[in-house]
Amino acid sequence: MKSIVATICTLLALASGAPSVRMIGGDDVLAQRYPYQVSIQSVIAPYQHECGGAIISPTWVITAAHCAGISLLVSRVVAGTFNLSDVDNIAVQIRSIDLYSVVKHPEYDDITNDIALLKMTEPFEFNEFVQPLQISKVPCVATDEPAIFSGWGTLDGQEGNILEAANMSLMPYQECHSLFHSVYADNIPLREDIHLCVTGAAAPCLLDGGGPLVQDNKLVGLLSWLPATCSNSNIPAIFTNTGYFKRFIKSYVDDLP
Repeated sequence: MKSIVATICTLLALASGAPSVRMIGGDDVLAQRYPYQVSIQSVIAPYQHECGGAIISPTWVITAAHCAGISLLVSRVVAGTFNLSDVDNIAVQIRSIDLYSVVKHPEYDDITNDIALLKMTEPFEFNEFVQPLQISKVPCVATDEPAIFSGWGTLDGQEGNILEAANMSLMPYQECHSLFHSVYADNIPLREDIHLCVTGAAAPCLLDGGGPLVQDNKLVGLLSWLPATCSNSNIPAIFTNTGYFKRFIKSYVDDLP
């Protein structure tokens, strides 16, 4: 299976022929730029951003399984804003999570199968500020095309309430596996079919977990694991490959666009 996936991905990468793009630092995002982005917040005054996620249908948000812990009992989802200090804006939509419809992957284990689905108690109202993000239909991601990561964490070493985004680069799996094995031995259980290795001049950091990685306007990954220093350019961040889990997602989400 792995060899087949690797072959298909190689062929697609060669077919795309897109030149690589110089990575940039995290840039503040303007309104309406990433209408699929959500902030998962713990409802403890003051409200606190905990994880990122993406809207994938009128009633469902996707994030990492490690973000779907006990804190969801007192959590909310904020959509339609790039500025978390301005959630009273008329464009902002705040939703409660249906605690009976929190779906962690049944085989989640640390960074393996790190994916979860959260159902809202009330549907989102789609407009120019709030939109769903389509999920990649294939499990392979081109390593020679840039991908965009966005989040409210300490991206590029900066903390704040303004959403930031950066172009990221995907590392070929074999190179990533060799690097991780030399540094961590087998303590980081990477798998070619379910993991993406991502690096760049700007690095995701704390509170960016579960955030979306997007390539060609499709969701390809969710932030799962980071090196301890966040900005260590020698160690890539690990993302869950959402294309691999399309069947899992569709088995629960019946209103995908």
